[in-house]
Amino acid sequence: MSAKPELLKVFMITYNHEAFIREAVESVMMQRTDFPVVLVIGEDKSTDNTRVIVQELAAKYPEHIKPILHETNLGAARTGFDVWEECLRDSSYVAILEGDDFWTDPLKLQKQVDVLRADPSVSMCFHDAWNQAPDGTRTEYVRAWLGDRPVKERFDLNDVITENFVPTVSICLRNTPDLRLLERLRGHPLMDHTINTVLAGLGKLAFIDQPMGVRRQHAGGLISMRSRQHKIDFNLDLLPHLNELTAGRYVDRLALRRKELLNMAFDAAIGARDQATTRQRWQRIWRERGQAGYSTRELARTFVVAYFPALAAWFARKRMAR
Repeated sequence: MSAKPELLKVFMITYNHEAFIREAVESVMMQRTDFPVVLVIGEDKSTDNTRVIVQELAAKYPEHIKPILHETNLGAARTGFDVWEECLRDSSYVAILEGDDFWTDPLKLQKQVDVLRADPSVSMCFHDAWNQAPDGTRTEYVRAWLGDRPVKERFDLNDVITENFVPTVSICLRNTPDLRLLERLRGHPLMDHTINTVLAGLGKLAFIDQPMGVRRQHAGGLISMRSRQHKIDFNLDLLPHLNELTAGRYVDRLALRRKELLNMAFDAAIGARDQATTRQRWQRIWRERGQAGYSTRELARTFVVAYFPALAAWFARKRMAR
């Protein structure tokens, strides 16, 4: 009995990406591989010309593009679920590319699949990527995130549980009967960090130290251009899901991460001289004090800073004068 032929499907959702979608799709069509590639695009009833462009490209590449066109706007979560269902059906591998990003290397998918073929212990292969600001300037994503820490060829759950340094534009995963991605993520956000957590629980994450894609930062992006406070709250709200997905094995690490994020939000509000937000941030610290492991002294200090800033400044001057 012959083995089932390999097939890679590319996950893409798009909404109001008329300025970007053509470049995203063409960056998939330019891939040179020794296996077939099918792009599954979920178009969520855009209010601009995104749907027209998707239909035009689907007609241009009928064997390589499968559009899923919603007749009403259902939102990213539902659109993503529909696209994942199709991508996981009869595929050997799934790569992710959002409709406002693009790939830069025509051998990207081939390089990643070669890694997955060579090492059965690897559940996902990712690579470095460029962050592209609205003015066109670029910075490396993974190296900037890791800072002085070593860049490794293999990462695991210990590395990714509290830090999402895997660029979404770079993900290429192995689809096996064991994966059961949608089943495992039932009741959880279907997004890059939760997906990476599931994959890291199933195998190693292989890294190719080469930028092969671009993450655009623009006003219409779901996360990339939101306010710092919004991003912190997003990550705080994700922590219970990460704890459940890992069956509580990293509860102490996640508690430390919660405290780090709460302090980050509090300090950012102080730095912005925004007293209303500072007090809101302290109220969240108070609500989550047990989960984050705050001491009575820490709670008292932050309370004084939030509600009696002049008194806090006086104490700070006294300490400096000693």
